[in-house]
Amino acid sequence: MLRNLDTPQTTRLPESFITIWGTGTLPENWLTAVVVPILKPRKSSRLPSSYRPVSLTSAACKTMEAIALSRLTWIARVTNFLSEQLTGFRRGRCTADSIADLVSTLEDARHDGDAVMLVLLDV
Repeated sequence: MLRNLDTPQTTRLPESFITIWGTGTLPENWLTAVVVPILKPRKSSRLPSSYRPVSLTSAACKTMEAIALSRLTWIARVTNFLSEQLTGFRRGRCTADSIADLVSTLEDARHDGDAVMLVLLDV
């Protein structure tokens, strides 16, 4: 959709992003999304739990979100803000990394004769 913008709009959009970034104020129409229910694969269409919500926002809003995510990710990486053990919601990391860390910790403790306590929370 953004590819279809004419020249004046392609100039205004980056200027808008700079203003939004500087003021922290989003346009009013970006604060509203249309929520569309999408049927999960191989689920009954009769059950409400068979649907997942998808929020549709403007293309400009999605672009600004991507810019903000990119900046925050870069800041977190260069400042070592996030622990290396944190694997959720990080590019190139997955649940298997967390499991591998856990297994390694348990094996190290057993090898050293240490006790290990594990608490799992699903909040």
